Amino acid sequence: MNTEDEQHPDDHINPARLAALASGLWCFYTDANGEQAQLAISVQDSELVLTTATGEVLRFTGAQIGMLLTNLEAATGR
Repeated sequence: MNTEDEQHPDDHINPARLAALASGLWCFYTDANGEQAQLAISVQDSELVLTTATGEVLRFTGAQIGMLLTNLEAATGR
């Protein structure tokens, strides 16, 4: 194998993994392909920021977090 064909660990950095390492907060979820993926959780400019394994960023204000929690509780019957 020549050096041009070699892959280095940094070649495919997972955006959520990188964000999770920086924030220290994360959880797992199951993606659309049924694969376990990592969701990074951080706070930026007083918003909750979730970064998916594919790099999609979801931002929530305090009011939106409250609505999400209320609806998650309702959906799970708690």
